[in-house]
Amino acid sequence: MTDNWNLDDDNINENSGPKPLRDAYAAQKKQNEELAAQLSEMQKTVKTLALNSTFDSLGVPGEVRGLYQGEPDPAKAAEWVNQMRTAFGGAPQGTPVAPVTPTPAAPSVDPQTAANLQNFSNAGAGQPASTNLDEAFQGVNGASSVKDLIANFQRFNN
Repeated sequence: MTDNWNLDDDNINENSGPKPLRDAYAAQKKQNEELAAQLSEMQKTVKTLALNSTFDSLGVPGEVRGLYQGEPDPAKAAEWVNQMRTAFGGAPQGTPVAPVTPTPAAPSVDPQTAANLQNFSNAGAGQPASTNLDEAFQGVNGASSVKDLIANFQRFNN
């Protein structure tokens, strides 16, 4: 059979014909396979790091990590750890939280201030109860709108 396109390797210039294209394609294909293998290794490493981080956050010792045979999914690993804790009598652990920092203690009151506060409280202990006029003034001072003022006036108008 004759080659109508004249593409036989014997008839083609080495720099411009299909053979160099086929060679370039083979080289590109080989490079893609190498890159895919590298990507696969990198993904495996990332999954291992995520799994180790999950075990670290749950406080799982290194000896026990080797017993996990499931998928390298942090959620499934945490579920497995909680199942093992329950099976061996431990309490399942929830999502790890950041440690709580203690709130600073309130500053203590010096003795002079404490004595002044006690004297102030004692001075008001023997005083008569507030009058309606005092309560009306407090209502006016505490009002935040016209409605509050009207309600205060009606309370003492009845």
